Amino acid sequence: MRIAAGPLDWSLVSGWIPLTLLVVGLCALGALLYSRQRRWWIRWGPVAVVLAVLLTWLLRVAVDDWLQVFPDPLPTDVVLWAGVAVLGITLAAFRLPLLRPRLWLPALLAGLLVVLLGASQINRHFDQYPTARTALNTWLQKTTSLADATGREEPALRVPEGKAISEVWRPPRGCPRRARSPSRPSPAPPPASTPGARMSSCPPPTAPPPAPCCR
Repeated sequence: MRIAAGPLDWSLVSGWIPLTLLVVGLCALGALLYSRQRRWWIRWGPVAVVLAVLLTWLLRVAVDDWLQVFPDPLPTDVVLWAGVAVLGITLAAFRLPLLRPRLWLPALLAGLLVVLLGASQINRHFDQYPTARTALNTWLQKTTSLADATGREEPALRVPEGKAISEVWRPPRGCPRRARSPSRPSPAPPPASTPGARMSSCPPPTAPPPAPCCR
């Protein structure tokens, strides 16, 4: 029986979705970089690139040295794609004051596409969210809280700070403090062995082979 897969089950790490994000994201990055204004290439463009490099370096230092989220340093390609996403944000931020109001929305969409490009490539490296369903699992999966399941709002046991559960928990009424094993009849002792019985358990002696006849 084959289960039909919906759009939420399409692959995010292989196939046409990451390829489309790669092409569209690179085109959006080129659109953010391109400008006919000279002051953009002389002043604001280099400032946006330098700021993106600085923010990416701070992000790597924060993850690897300060927070130490992962046991190993971030891979180089992950850092580069994170820098691409940051570059899309800085370019869109510096382009907005130089554009007409009717071009603000396309600039924001272009910056968002560049961020999606970086996120897609990082996801392909770690393979953390193979489908959109796994990425949205927190919102799609219906869970029942413990209070709804038990019908009580207060917790059944409160453990003060500095104490263990064994110091606070008390058994309910009627609950034996020690578990007793069910009584079983003791097995009967084995019968006493006798010398004759010990000898009978030994293998019988082997008769010597007959002497060969001499003719």
